[in-house]
Amino acid sequence: MNSLRGGFSSRCTARSLMMRLQSSLTTSTTSSQLTEEIQIPNRIERGPTDILKALESTISRDPTAPHYKYHDDPYFIPQSNITKRTYALAQEAGRKAALWIREEHRDVFQHKLADPPIESFMPKPVYTDKSQVSENTLLNVIKHGQVTEAINIYKLLQGEVSTTSKQALFELLCYTNSKDPINKDFIEERWFRQVSSEVKNTWKNCLEAEELFTFLKNQDEATAAAAYNTLLRGLAKFLQTDKAWELYQECQNKKVPLNAETYNYIIQTVQFLKDGSLEKKQLLQTILMDMAAQGVQPNIGTLNASLKVVSSLSQNFAKDLARSLITEFTTIGIEPSLASYYYVLRIFCQEKGPTNNVLSEIIQELEGKELKVQDPMDTFFFMTAMDVAKNHLHDAVVAERLHGLLLAKDNYKFIGDSYKESVYFRHYMSILVETEPLEDFMKIYHTLVPNIYIPEPSVMASILYAVEGNPPEIGRELLPQFFSHMVMFDQLERRNLVTHILELMRVHCRPPPNSPLHAQYAESAWALWNFIQNQRENKLRKLQWTGDMLGNVAVLSLRGDQFDRMLQAISFLTKDQTSVIGTPNIEQIDELCNACIEQGHIAGALAIIQYAAELGHQEASLMARKVYNTLPLTPSQEDKLVSLVGKEVLKIQLSVNKE
Repeated sequence: MNSLRGGFSSRCTARSLMMRLQSSLTTSTTSSQLTEEIQIPNRIERGPTDILKALESTISRDPTAPHYKYHDDPYFIPQSNITKRTYALAQEAGRKAALWIREEHRDVFQHKLADPPIESFMPKPVYTDKSQVSENTLLNVIKHGQVTEAINIYKLLQGEVSTTSKQALFELLCYTNSKDPINKDFIEERWFRQVSSEVKNTWKNCLEAEELFTFLKNQDEATAAAAYNTLLRGLAKFLQTDKAWELYQECQNKKVPLNAETYNYIIQTVQFLKDGSLEKKQLLQTILMDMAAQGVQPNIGTLNASLKVVSSLSQNFAKDLARSLITEFTTIGIEPSLASYYYVLRIFCQEKGPTNNVLSEIIQELEGKELKVQDPMDTFFFMTAMDVAKNHLHDAVVAERLHGLLLAKDNYKFIGDSYKESVYFRHYMSILVETEPLEDFMKIYHTLVPNIYIPEPSVMASILYAVEGNPPEIGRELLPQFFSHMVMFDQLERRNLVTHILELMRVHCRPPPNSPLHAQYAESAWALWNFIQNQRENKLRKLQWTGDMLGNVAVLSLRGDQFDRMLQAISFLTKDQTSVIGTPNIEQIDELCNACIEQGHIAGALAIIQYAAELGHQEASLMARKVYNTLPLTPSQEDKLVSLVGKEVLKIQLSVNKE
């Protein structure tokens, strides 16, 4: 009973405290409302993965871990550039296949998984009759960038839509060149796509676009001006330059007002309209003066378009004009973007021009700032800047500062795509391996390779030269790892690489006696043997043995206590000489012969002596004498030795022994 009363009393006390707390909260809330109104922020449009990105930003990236897009399984983690691309695009192909199945069998995907329904989970509706569509339907597909669907719906409506909708459709057709863009969900296709560097006219004539323009240009002044601006931008964007210039002249004659974006596209066509540098400069200045006369305020796009034209001029005009443009635009409050600096580097840091340290000034200007995407060409800056640091300045300090800028904040998004990332790190690794101590370089190497960057054969060759240029004790432990990476990166077909690394193992980085590295070197050499011997017959690019490579494989196998493997290599060398390019050097041959003598393997020693004699090496006589004096030969073996080097050599040796 007492416990019951105690429980009741405690509940009353708790209720009393809760009421007091609520009362105090109400009072404080009322007073705060009197002093400050609650400001509800505007809604921010969020993407489907924004929450995941926010969570990812709370942790630091582990560079030694593979990208999360690959399966976390050792057998499914790609270790070369080609497999990275293949695995990622294969996964993307699976998504495409799923979308195709959803579209082809839309009747079984009509169930609703969410309320309100998620459009991305549902198949796209198919419209075949005018009664199924409306102007709102047209505007919806335009909003989602569905070009083919928009044209189909417009045809079903027979053009019976408002002028505003026609303008929206016209803008979509001109912006996309009347083609469906790559689905924004296909991230890997965008990342790995190979953009052609060929500059050519890709404008696609579209009947609907022509009809829309004919209609819109005959409407009120504002509608006509919008139509002219839209078509001009489309023609210039897809390099229909002659027609774009004609339309620009028409706008000038009809006093059609053009906006800044249209002028920016027109400026970009200057480099295709004129051939000489002086003519390009004059035309650029004319367009800029037209902008000023029309009262059009330039923007960052105007600066970048102008610098793009300037970068195509000769050095006599380019540098002074670039300085003038940047100064004038800065005066009116327009700061350069990364694309601006990209063009500056192209102008001032040309391959055969004088050394210019403008990159250091650019980095100093950008350090500590939050970089924003302002131009599609912004993604070319870091790749080009690292190229300048490597090939123009040859300055590792500048390269390190640039790399620090890339890794700061959210700047890695400016790396662009897979190709630009690969080129950037190629230059970065090349300048470091040429200038930094090998121990310091390896720290960066272990951070980047293989999950972020796969060294190209040229970079791997530079690394091997760096090993050769350092004391043997520094590179000795690294060679097995480099060989393993060459296997992983599909670089065993590169004859220069395998020849160089085998030579380093045999000569420069030769381990001391009884070192376990001998066994590792032998395994590496035999891995190459198996790779070459097991190549497919129908393979187009086959690696063929050279005498130097085969000699190194035999020597390294010998030093790794793999005598049988050495004999197998010698047998192939002596019996299949037509399959081997060149010959081993005499040092390799002599070491192999001495090994056969020490092991008492007469057949192997005779095969090596015969091979050396056929090549015309004078050392064959010395080898024959050593075999004759050391090993117990049968009469037939003595006869073979005599046939190889002659009786005189052996008789001289016999007389010396008797004395």
